[in-house]
Amino acid sequence: MGETGTAAGGALDEPSDYGETEPVPELATAARFVPGFEILEFVVGDRRCEIQAALLGGEREASVALAILVLDRL
Repeated sequence: MGETGTAAGGALDEPSDYGETEPVPELATAARFVPGFEILEFVVGDRRCEIQAALLGGEREASVALAILVLDRL
């Protein structure tokens, strides 16, 4: 989980450190997916968090499902 204050106001800093991103409306928090790196950036409270899933074919759905599990437990 990210450090306190890294997502002030529940928002992700723009632009992403990883370059081009896609929105992730499936999550009930600020979130974006970085294709090519398979990184999902999302916010928990005031913390910027990320998940990177090494999957063949860059399966975004698996990263989103994992983020939902994390959010449900925090």
